[in-house]
Amino acid sequence: MHWQQEQTMIDQMSPARLAGMAIPESALNRLRTELPERVFTPGDAGYDEARAGFGLSDLPSPDVVVTATTAQDIIAAVNFARSQQLPVGVKATGHNFGFPYQGGLMINTERMQGVTIDPEQRTARVEAGVRWGAVVSAAQHYGLAPLNGSAPHVGVVGYSLFGGFGWLLRKYGAAVDSVVAAEVVTADGQLRHASTTSHPELFWALCGASGNFGVVTALQFKLYPVSEIYGGALFFPLEQAHAVLTAYSAWVKTVPDELTSAIVLARMPPLPSLPEALHGRAVITIRAAYVGHEADGARLLRPLRALKGLISDTFKLMPYTDARTISNDSVNPTPVRRSTMMLKELSPALIDTLVKVA
Repeated sequence: MHWQQEQTMIDQMSPARLAGMAIPESALNRLRTELPERVFTPGDAGYDEARAGFGLSDLPSPDVVVTATTAQDIIAAVNFARSQQLPVGVKATGHNFGFPYQGGLMINTERMQGVTIDPEQRTARVEAGVRWGAVVSAAQHYGLAPLNGSAPHVGVVGYSLFGGFGWLLRKYGAAVDSVVAAEVVTADGQLRHASTTSHPELFWALCGASGNFGVVTALQFKLYPVSEIYGGALFFPLEQAHAVLTAYSAWVKTVPDELTSAIVLARMPPLPSLPEALHGRAVITIRAAYVGHEADGARLLRPLRALKGLISDTFKLMPYTDARTISNDSVNPTPVRRSTMMLKELSPALIDTLVKVA
């Protein structure tokens, strides 16, 4: 469940609650008794911290925040929301609230940090608040890797159930395709184990649609035998965009499934984590990860490295725990405006358009 659930549940609310009818204090006190030190309302010490997430531009203002530590806490929160006709939203890391809103109940799962690795079955089970960095670190003890994204501080559940495109995408698929089971509290306050054999329709609905069907308390997913990759980025001046895009569009048709790549047009901020040669520059960058030997990865990159104007080349053989350095996503909130798309092909006409608007 993500913030998308809010709209579905709002449609079912009574006009009185939509108009801002106050939640009875007696009901809030009962919830506080059931969940001591885990219930926050506006004005409470800890309310702002409980509702805040990584993103700063779309901060919600819920009527109630429950900082859950167990699935039973989530059951109590869902039952309370149903009894008070409140919409429900869930926050693990708050990277993408969807949109700001007023009212309702927020379930904050960031305290739910359990991670279990089964090296024999090559699976992981994580609780709702776990971030990818913890899973990558735990899995690498056994030479295994999850299908995580580019940033280690993004939450596992929301990322996975919305698809999840990472650096092993072309080799092993999207993260959602590796989900084995989900433990989920549905709107009736029941904890259900959803998989292909248990509540299969609920499992199907969760995988890819994520919101509207319940609050996921834990997720189980496959791991893969990857301990190192050949990865990095090539940076070119934006003036070379047409040549780079044209070369890239031909190159991606020749590389094996073991190589996953992305191309980015960006204006680089003067961040200390970036090479000084890139500070303040408008660039086009090709990012990629190859599951295989360093020599083979270097051979695959030759056509791109031969392009004119190469500013910086960060490719190297690295432990999978360092895959985060390929994109170098900021670990702090950063003002940014971006647009992302997946394309079947980069046609000459599209390349002309991209260069024109860059």
